[in-house]
Amino acid sequence: MSGSKTSFELSWAPKVNLVPNGTKETLEKSKSDKDLVDGLFVPPRDPKKLNKLLRKQVKDTAGQKWFDMPAAAITPELKKDLQIVKLRAALDPKRHYKKGSSEVLPKYFQVHAIKKFGST
Repeated sequence: MSGSKTSFELSWAPKVNLVPNGTKETLEKSKSDKDLVDGLFVPPRDPKKLNKLLRKQVKDTAGQKWFDMPAAAITPELKKDLQIVKLRAALDPKRHYKKGSSEVLPKYFQVHAIKKFGST
């Protein structure tokens, strides 16, 4: 080679999960330079900090009895649909529905898309 030096910078970080079902994104967000020792992630020794880190990694679900239904992201379209369901008594005044909570939107729910036949 004719006098030109090339330098390469190598970095390595292990893929370590403290909780088997934790997401990689939450673990990477919780890492900082002070948590890395020789390029390895070391969990904090303080039990309060460790519990906080573990709580961040737990998925937000309705629970095992509800088959781990995830919390849905509320979009403007979903918000309008939920408001229509709440106001369904106004659509048919002769039909009576049980009164539900008027202020709070549900956290865990599923919406199934209905296919329209004949449309392309």
